[in-house]
Amino acid sequence: TIGSGPMYNNVSHNIISFNGYPGITAATATGCNITFNTIFSNSFVGLNIDSCTGLRIENNTIFSEYWAILIKQLSDNCVIIGNDISNSDIGIEIQDSTNILVYHNNFKREI
Repeated sequence: TIGSGPMYNNVSHNIISFNGYPGITAATATGCNITFNTIFSNSFVGLNIDSCTGLRIENNTIFSEYWAILIKQLSDNCVIIGNDISNSDIGIEIQDSTNILVYHNNFKREI
């Protein structure tokens, strides 16, 4: 968890799975990078972003989650780029947030 106002931290090159909580949670963080992580089979959410500003979510592999990436409650000016998302019910959901740039992500659902 990245929380309580951290600034300019990096979370990268981790394998996060089967932990019973969201894979990575960032709350009230500013300018952090979440990159090159493999996240799967956690408790409903791969990346849980809440009230953050200026996050960069890039080149992560996320699969077998209900929400792969959940951006919520006043998370602004974030970039979601180049992530591989598969076999999740909801790829990316953005709630009550502004200026979220989403591009060059890959979505795959096997049926």
